[in-house]
Order: sequence, then C-alpha cells, then structure tokens
Amino acid sequence: MVTVGLIVLILLSLAGDLAAALLGIAVPGPILGLAAYLALLAAWPGFRSWTLPAARLLTRFLGALIVPAAVGLAAFAPFVVDVAPQLMLVIVVSTLVTGLTTALLYAGLRR
Repeated sequence: MVTVGLIVLILLSLAGDLAAALLGIAVPGPILGLAAYLALLAAWPGFRSWTLPAARLLTRFLGALIVPAAVGLAAFAPFVVDVAPQLMLVIVVSTLVTGLTTALLYAGLRR
C-alpha cells in the first residue's frame, strides 16, 4: 500500500508542476499538488487510506529529505552571506506569522 500512496503523491506533485507551467503562475508545482491533495482528502474521505502509509513513511524520514536542500544552500554561501539580514528578517517574520495564525486557528476551533 505504501507504493500506491507514493505513486499518488508523486502524480499529484507532477500535476501541480504541470498546472503551474500551463497557467504561468509563480506558485511552486508541489504546493499546487498539495492543495489538490487536501481537496481530494476533503472531498473523498476514502482517499486517506490510499496515501496514509506513504505519508507516514515520508514523515518518518523528513529529516533526511531536508539534508540535500541544506547541502545545496552551502553551494550558494557567498550569496547567502550577502543577503543574510534579509533572510533572517523573513525567517523571523514568517515564523511569527505562522505561530500567530496557528494560535488563532486553535483558539477558534476550540470554541
């Protein structure tokens, strides 16, 4: 069942890439694929059983999936040093906005 879930998740990511390219929008394809995944989960509850084993597997190894991105970032170290203050500002602000949004959603859902 993990294989079926992985194939479904990969197809959704590829569909998102295709949609972003065809629509010419500046949204990463995997984000569109994730939106489609969430829509499918909401519209068809049985869809969860197809992808849950694969999602658990990917979540378990999430740290290993992040390492290549960090290694790639090291290749751009001179550029990153030049824009470090702007990057730090974006990281801090986005973290605060995410935390605030999560807290407000939690408080709203608890009512």
